[in-house]
Amino acid sequence: MLSTLTARTEVGKRSKKIERNTRKDGFCAILLFVSCRIVLMFARGLVGAQLRVMCYSRIFR
Repeated sequence: MLSTLTARTEVGKRSKKIERNTRKDGFCAILLFVSCRIVLMFARGLVGAQLRVMCYSRIFR
């Protein structure tokens, strides 16, 4: 269901309705959240891999 806002107009004129698509806003917010989580999980994996490589390189010296 679309939510509507009314724009202010002069006295005696009909108000124009401005439609806001809240479903699209919600979808974009969820998409942004999920993409940020994916990037953070990838960055955590890289940090863990770096630590493992550093530990193994010290062992084999």
